[in-house]
Amino acid sequence: MPLQSITREFLDLVEKETGYPAKLLEDPSLETLCTVRMAGGTVPAHFIRYKPTRDESLDYLICYQCGFVLRLFESPPEQRFSFGSTVQGEKEVIRLAAGPDSKLATLGLPKDQVEHLAGTMLDGLMAHLRSIPIGMRIAAWILAKYPQLHASQRAAVLSELDGAKLALQPPIREMTPDRLYRPAMAINAAYAQFWADQYGTSELAAPYRFSEHESDGQALLRIWREVPADPSHDRQLVDRWAEKLQLTGWYAWVPYVAP
Repeated sequence: MPLQSITREFLDLVEKETGYPAKLLEDPSLETLCTVRMAGGTVPAHFIRYKPTRDESLDYLICYQCGFVLRLFESPPEQRFSFGSTVQGEKEVIRLAAGPDSKLATLGLPKDQVEHLAGTMLDGLMAHLRSIPIGMRIAAWILAKYPQLHASQRAAVLSELDGAKLALQPPIREMTPDRLYRPAMAINAAYAQFWADQYGTSELAAPYRFSEHESDGQALLRIWREVPADPSHDRQLVDRWAEKLQLTGWYAWVPYVAP
């Protein structure tokens, strides 16, 4: 599917604003629809990998990932940070997942497999914690400024919301430690409510209605609205969400290192 001209403009803007090119890579093996690995260290370009799609969501997905790059570089160099999990977070998640009372332990899996699953859960939750609140800033910016991406954005959003509902299924709920599951669902609920508000369609948030996830998500949205929207407050926003979700100390901000 050929890309819109606006998508090419976003890619060109990334190179203009950062000094490093943005490269597109098709990757059918991706577990998510689209990701970006920003230039840094020994990586000389911003690599945007995407899963082939048959709908019109691809243009928005690429522009959305470009938004993360542009948002980082909008801050001065000394205020640019990367994000990653900590040893404290890893130890806590392994304890939750591999302890004698854990849900994974009841499956009879080998310890190394349980620890691998725990690491995957932690990585997913930390990516969620960073990408969703900042991503909502980017999504709101695209929605306000780029009407030519509206159809693509809506297709991507509806697909994401539909996929997120899978985590509500009993098998996933039953195997995931509560300390991981509730924060993840709170973030999903906040994201669903955000789009329900943007599109004036309350049914988008219906899967989380009448549950603790709904109230948790609403609390995160209140924080999102309270924190100033400029990029210099992005770390504060994530930290506020982490504090609310009791995830403080599970991640660290690391100064960004340019190529």
